[in-house]
Amino acid sequence: MLPVAFVGLGALTWFANRPRAVRRPPALAYSKQPMSNVANAGPLPQASANVTRATSTTDEPPIDVALAQRINALADALGKALRGSGERWSDADSAKVRALEASLLSPGAAAALPLIARINQGGDEALRTFLFQVLRQLPGKVAHDFVLMHASSGADETLRTMAIESLGNRRDEASLQTLSNIARFDAELPVQPLFDLARDPAVPDTELPHDTDVTPRLRAIAALEQMNSPAAASVLADLAQVGPDASIRMHAASHMHAYATLPNARDSLVTAAMSDRSPYVRLAAIGSLAEQRSPSVTAALAAIASSDADAGVRALAARVVAARDD
Repeated sequence: MLPVAFVGLGALTWFANRPRAVRRPPALAYSKQPMSNVANAGPLPQASANVTRATSTTDEPPIDVALAQRINALADALGKALRGSGERWSDADSAKVRALEASLLSPGAAAALPLIARINQGGDEALRTFLFQVLRQLPGKVAHDFVLMHASSGADETLRTMAIESLGNRRDEASLQTLSNIARFDAELPVQPLFDLARDPAVPDTELPHDTDVTPRLRAIAALEQMNSPAAASVLADLAQVGPDASIRMHAASHMHAYATLPNARDSLVTAAMSDRSPYVRLAAIGSLAEQRSPSVTAALAAIASSDADAGVRALAARVVAARDD
């Protein structure tokens, strides 16, 4: 399963466990297809009347100048703390960074615009990553819209990954639609389709391949599972049947286990298990149906166990059916 970071996860905890680069296996290379001492200064002040506009556009939200200056000072201190910690974090390092994080979060939604301005300045990658993790914990439309934008089309791969993960912890319509669009239409697809990989249908191999780079589409699929909503289940159910690539269909099917009690998700999985041209998709669908004991599902799995062209698919279906008699 793809890792999904929780919005509530502290930035320091996330930073210490942040995703590293993922190796692209040769068999599934990917291409782009068309398509002052501020550490102990205490909480920041709330927004005051001392405001200015972010731009000359009159409908832009106001920025509190004093707040922006304070956040920039905190960010400078944070960058220095991150650079000074190296690979080993002492308790004192952690305490300092957590205090800075708490100060950045203390204004709530009012902190969003100054944080966005600082992130957009570029520069230190570790600092920008940390500030984005702080930003995505903030309430309010400004922070959420910035996360939505990065999820949809962010050029920075790390920030886009974080943004997509964040949306899985929300259930609003904009988050759902953004994840759906990424999962369906993002430009990054495998050069070599998964179903073209060498596989001997006579060998009873039931393992799914650890094959694909973690692309935005696959991160969006994992985030849709994390949403835990019927609407997200409907998106995955559709992808499991009509996804443009076998790897997309396989991952959609494998992330539907928690949704398999829903009729549309269950029906989609049965269809995929019985008729998808890729044995990997069929295996993933069977795995997600393993705990569904309705007569119709059992009958479908029994038919697969006796007639599927792939020995591994037959073996997995037979194993699932047999487990129901234990």
